[in-house]
Order: sequence, then C-alpha cells, then structure tokens
Amino acid sequence: MAPPQELSTINSTSEPEPMLVLRNCPASACDIELKFQSLTDREFMIQVEAPNGEKSLMLHFPGAGCMRRFNPSKTGCGHGEWEIEVFAREEDGNYHKILTEELMADGTGSLFFTVGEDLQPVLESQVWAHLPKNASCRKYSFFSGDKRK
Repeated sequence: MAPPQELSTINSTSEPEPMLVLRNCPASACDIELKFQSLTDREFMIQVEAPNGEKSLMLHFPGAGCMRRFNPSKTGCGHGEWEIEVFAREEDGNYHKILTEELMADGTGSLFFTVGEDLQPVLESQVWAHLPKNASCRKYSFFSGDKRK
C-alpha cells in the first residue's frame, strides 16, 4: 500500500496556473490523535504542535478524570517531531509553562497519555501509531512507565 501523499502548490513563472506536486509522507497529521487524561487535582493546560505546524487550542484540565484530545485538521505531514507544552496554574491564578516535551512519531492512529502530580505526560497506550524506541526528549521521558528504557 502506498504511503499517504502530501499536496502542495508550486507557482512557476513559465506557467500561469499553479501546478500540483505530490510528496511522499509516511503519515498525514490528521491521521494521528493524541489523547490526555488528568490523574491529578492540580489545574493545568496542554498545547500540542504537530509536525505540519498546526497547534491545538489550549487543552484545559480542571481536575482529575478530565480527558482531552488533539487531532490536527490541516493538510500536512504528521511524520516527525511533535511538541507538547504543559502549563501549570500557579497561586497568582496565571498559567506558566513548566515543561516542553518533544517526541518523534509516525504512522497513523492514537497515542494515549496520562498526566499525574508531576504534570509530566506519560505514554500509557498506542494504537497503530509508531514511536521509535528513542522517542523521548532530551530532559524527560514519555516512557517513564514503559519497559523500553
């Protein structure tokens, strides 16, 4: 089966009409979904950026049990680096960025993360989407509960 195709338009000075060009991409961003569930009573927000540059709205987690998801809707490749930013609500009532995680992902499917007291996303399960063994970022590990270490 052929990999998904990314469409882009190129304008040429010799051609009055735009030309459509196909590029191979192992995974369209809209075919990958990230789900997060809060396991803490601490209030926080998460923002996700897909490899195609699309950012989620701020995903608000007011307390334990709250679940949110991000599924990009813009055309573009989803293979590559995904960025997850975590913002904690501080005593002053404002949200402050406390963590930025980066992870490499490809394939299509769903990644499910839980967020505990430390507000660090931990990968709990994945359906179809592939994460290379070294997909953790430089400072923290998404796989703290995973046996891949």
